Amino acid sequence: MASVLRRLWSVVPVLVIFLIVGPPVGAVTFFLVIAAFGLAGQCEPEGFGWIGLFAVIYGAPLSYVFGSLPALAAGTIIAIRRTYGTSVSLAFAALTGVGVGAGMQTLTSQPLLLPNGAALRIPVATAAVIGACLGATLVCNGIVRLLLCQTTRNL
Repeated sequence: MASVLRRLWSVVPVLVIFLIVGPPVGAVTFFLVIAAFGLAGQCEPEGFGWIGLFAVIYGAPLSYVFGSLPALAAGTIIAIRRTYGTSVSLAFAALTGVGVGAGMQTLTSQPLLLPNGAALRIPVATAAVIGACLGATLVCNGIVRLLLCQTTRNL
């Protein structure tokens, strides 16, 4: 029983990191992906720095409204994998981020793909949401690996 409680308690720091860091990182990533699609070739690289600063100032505070649910979902998946499975590889974290982003698009009834003649294309909003979830998951997983690798691995 004590081992189960210790394992459950080890999930908490991972979720805290994902819930605090994930939404602002996702917001900055979201803004930069939208800017990359919208300004394709029309903006100097320095312009993206200003867009990133805008995202930090205006997007980060609101990011907790839109980003808490995906951060909680990705954090839960990563925490359970770390606690009850093996270590979390970069590929697993990336697939988790992409899956959470695609899940968010599906939950909000947004299309993942649009027909484009004989081919399919990814809408900009879908790419931005999936990119935001992917970026936030990779950054948060990196922080978890740096800060908690010994704590959760030795359980």
